[in-house]
Amino acid sequence: MLLLLYLFYFAIVNAQANPNNPFIWQIQVRYDTALSNSSRVYLKDSSLKTYSQEFQTIFQNKDRFGYNERLVIDMGDACTNTSIDDIELWNDYLAMSPAMMSQPSIALVKRGGRCRQWSEKISTVQRLSDAYRLTITAAMIYDDIAYNDTMLIQERTDNASYPQWTSDHLPSNRNISLMKPESTIDPGTTFIAVYFVPYAYMDFLNRTYLQKNFQRNGTMQTYTQLTFFLYEDHFNTPSAPADSLVSDQGDDIHDDDIDGKPTYFVYFIAGAAVVILVLVIFHWCRAARRTMARDSNSGHNLLLNDQQTTQHLMPFLDLHTLCPITTYGQTSMTNTACAICLDDFKDDFFVRVLPCRHGYCTACIDVWLTKKSSLCPICKYDCRSALSAKEEHQDVV
Repeated sequence: MLLLLYLFYFAIVNAQANPNNPFIWQIQVRYDTALSNSSRVYLKDSSLKTYSQEFQTIFQNKDRFGYNERLVIDMGDACTNTSIDDIELWNDYLAMSPAMMSQPSIALVKRGGRCRQWSEKISTVQRLSDAYRLTITAAMIYDDIAYNDTMLIQERTDNASYPQWTSDHLPSNRNISLMKPESTIDPGTTFIAVYFVPYAYMDFLNRTYLQKNFQRNGTMQTYTQLTFFLYEDHFNTPSAPADSLVSDQGDDIHDDDIDGKPTYFVYFIAGAAVVILVLVIFHWCRAARRTMARDSNSGHNLLLNDQQTTQHLMPFLDLHTLCPITTYGQTSMTNTACAICLDDFKDDFFVRVLPCRHGYCTACIDVWLTKKSSLCPICKYDCRSALSAKEEHQDVV
């Protein structure tokens, strides 16, 4: 018994709506054609959300951002030779009414018919919408084959629960990913959202909602509105008296209720992007300050080194006082070779002998003492001290 319960538990699959398997909210909308085309009233009693494992998303387009409430418009099989006259006939000559053209529409498209390729159907829908300004922003392709085991589950919109399926796999003949090449579309040329629903759902709409589309009461005209939800949600359907008009404020509230989650999601992504950008700028500024500080310190150190080097140099005119030029054969020194150029001294070489008794070629030591350092290259004796001592001795004398 425990094993059976265990297997049954794992056999149940939650049917929470997601981008691949949306649920549909359908509602009747009433317009007063004698007034503004924005005079819509939501008929609360007709508001339902429908779940089916066979609801499938072909192409989301911009529906992931919400704002996808649409009035239905019948497009037949939407093959290439479909004309605007056909569409007007199928929609009781309301396809181009002010009410229809004031709000985005979703095309009801039959699978099969005079053409099989879904790309052709979508192209026809987009072409006619552009040519006659039908504001079609989505297409719902419904199956032309009925299956007795298709399951549709309907709930009130304020019901937070959602159904459960016994399997997460669709039969191969109802899975759009296995309907290729018929179901292949080009995302680069598809500018509307596209969904696939079973025949049973279209039959349900025809028997209920769509029949009321042809019922008129004076200037009052009823339309059917469909909204595909790519996430799980529940909400209160806006309430308004049947014979009154929904104010713009009421519409705004309704839009917030329906599209809140996608809007908040966009706000969340935008906020996260701003935070990341601020952190990147903050770290970049810190790195820039550290680089500037290092460069400043390096420059300061170089300046100090230059100053120190300058302080350790000797004027050329002082060299005659410190170490006059002589020849190697006429003087004595502790070394027999120049430590700078490494040449061995000969008697006729001109040299300078420093106070520390180390001697160097004149050309070598002159550059060393005036350009590099006043220190002896061998013993590091500072020749300035000897020069200072000689100057003090001359001052005393």
